[in-house]
Amino acid sequence: MKLDEIKTFKNKTSRDLREGKLYTALQQMRAFSDITGDWELGTAIDNLMRNYSYMLQYVATGVDDPGQKEVYDNLVTEALALVDTLTRKANMAENPALYYSVARTMGTKNSIQSLVADYLKECTRLDHDIESIADPGRTEHAENILRDLFNKIWTQHPLKTDDIAAILTLLDRNASPCVGLHARCLVVSALMLGLLEFYDSKRLELLLSIYLSDDDDNVRLRAFIGAMAVFYRYRSRPLSKDVALKLAAVKDSPDWEDDFIAVTAEFMRTVDTDRISADMQQKMTDAIKNMDPELKKKLQSGDIDMEALTEGNPEWEEKFSKSDLVRNLKEFQDIQADGGDVFMASFSNMKQFPFFSDMSNWFLPFYENYSAVARIDNFEGTIGYLLGKMPILCDSDKYSVIMAFSSVPAANRETFVKAMDMQSEQMREALSAVEKVSPVISRRNIINKYVQDMHRFYKLFRRKGEFFPLFSGTPNLLEVKALGSGFDNVEKLEVIAAFYFKHEFWPQAIAAYKTLDNMQMPDAARAQKLGYAYEMTGNLGDAVAKYEEAELLDGNSTWTLKRIAGVLRRYGQSKSAAVYYKRLSEMYPDDGSLVLNYGYALSEAGATEDAEAQFHKAAYLMPDSFKPLRGLAWIQFRNKKYDAAMATYSRVLTAANEEDYLNYGHVLLAIGDVKGAIEAYKEYEEKFGKNIAAALKADEKYLSEAGVDVDKLPLIIETVKYNKL
Repeated sequence: MKLDEIKTFKNKTSRDLREGKLYTALQQMRAFSDITGDWELGTAIDNLMRNYSYMLQYVATGVDDPGQKEVYDNLVTEALALVDTLTRKANMAENPALYYSVARTMGTKNSIQSLVADYLKECTRLDHDIESIADPGRTEHAENILRDLFNKIWTQHPLKTDDIAAILTLLDRNASPCVGLHARCLVVSALMLGLLEFYDSKRLELLLSIYLSDDDDNVRLRAFIGAMAVFYRYRSRPLSKDVALKLAAVKDSPDWEDDFIAVTAEFMRTVDTDRISADMQQKMTDAIKNMDPELKKKLQSGDIDMEALTEGNPEWEEKFSKSDLVRNLKEFQDIQADGGDVFMASFSNMKQFPFFSDMSNWFLPFYENYSAVARIDNFEGTIGYLLGKMPILCDSDKYSVIMAFSSVPAANRETFVKAMDMQSEQMREALSAVEKVSPVISRRNIINKYVQDMHRFYKLFRRKGEFFPLFSGTPNLLEVKALGSGFDNVEKLEVIAAFYFKHEFWPQAIAAYKTLDNMQMPDAARAQKLGYAYEMTGNLGDAVAKYEEAELLDGNSTWTLKRIAGVLRRYGQSKSAAVYYKRLSEMYPDDGSLVLNYGYALSEAGATEDAEAQFHKAAYLMPDSFKPLRGLAWIQFRNKKYDAAMATYSRVLTAANEEDYLNYGHVLLAIGDVKGAIEAYKEYEEKFGKNIAAALKADEKYLSEAGVDVDKLPLIIETVKYNKL
């Protein structure tokens, strides 16, 4: 069967199941099983169809059944599982995707149970082997078994009871003390990746159980993140009773709320990574371009005494401290301190090493005894040790550094190590102090770094297109019904709402603040933020409503009055906007900007005489700005005070933009100076590359009001365009 036919079957059948067309979906499944010749699956589908027919017959009796939804959801869940099995089996034959290639290879190898047994045996041997302790390749056999185990767990579907028991044995530190943390974490990642390929309720229950029972935060939080990713991936799929009960137990755990909010924030933060990278790169580039030329030259050549600079060198300190570069570096540090992924762009080009061709390595926690690290690190493990303790890098980036280190010239390696040692020690001490005070911070750091590892895989892995796009769009876990329902901790919701607002996730911020509105008494600050979020999404009507609510709650907020006035103008309600600007200008009579906006609103509302007075006042208050003069000249034209408009434009044209030449041409036309108007229009079109025909068409109303014969405009346009005399 062709691959596109398999894909079409899965998409259409799954869509029918989501839309409540269970009978149609079952018919399609039966026909598909006939084509593939799988009689065992065909029998399972027949049983499902029979049970659904019984249910429909019962519905026809009209008897109310409170358990009907649960029965129906179970039927849909079984149907979806059969669709997965049908498509997986059909693809196994020749689908070239990595998942199926690995599954075919691993199908000929040992079971999960035997691989776990082999790995435990090899770990025990290494624990007692002291003869080869200095050999960097001593762990290679164990690493190969672990890689096979990762691939087997990833591609095994569904997991059997014996598989789960073997995995739990390996994860249990008491039962398997010789197993390193890196191995247990990698196994948890394999469980997640397999689930993201094909849903398996037993596998999901296992992840939730690991979160509830494991005593190492590195393991349990990876399990938690994996489970959250799965709930997001299958957010429209009904939960089985057992999964629902296990999730309820998770929600009763003391860490649930903090961990859920942290993971929710990290998932959304990944969406911001590309913007952060592009924004910081552009800002740094611009800062260097605009730097004092002499300082820039010295920095680029290295001919500057940075030690003297930090001690207060009067020659450079002031220039350097006031430069955009310093401000941008400070912003970079603030984003990093907030958990932002500032290294994604920097390390993206370092994922081309052969090391990253192996999928399991993207999820392998960094550890200094790994053979690939030990071979490169010729400083007796110093590099590996320092990288392992460096809290600002995720594991994937630590492996990038060690791989890149192999290409560093020998003469520079010692300097590199010393610099990293100093930085690593400072960061480690700072983070350790914080974590001692707050275990929550420690867990958040684990979550932050693991989600970064995941993000790098889904964005940078050479075959990323074959995987579910986990971090495309906006993976908002609060919107997943199974996770967000019942989440009523106001304090935590305020934290996540503030996170969305700060990072400009406006639709998510709106949803969070609306939820808080339903849980709390009205609050001016919340109404302001909700109004602003509405404004940023272009929903101006709702923005005005929330701003007006904020005004009722706090009528002294200048910010609120400004936002209302500004949105009303954009919303086409200039007359109402003028009322607010009048209040503001009376509150702050010396604020030229407020007076100017009051003039604009009056002008747009048709109160041109009042507008002219405000523009005069704004021009007085803002003597160094041309903005009030532009508004004044235009309103003088509207008020048919052409001599005054000419005089004002004579001042404006000393720093004219394209609109000034256009509007000046209008005044000239109004006083009958056609030749002068044509010259002004030529400046507008030729100097600024504008379309005079479109501009005159747009302003035809104002020209007509000024007494211009608009029937002659086509000739004026032709003259502007084609008369070169």
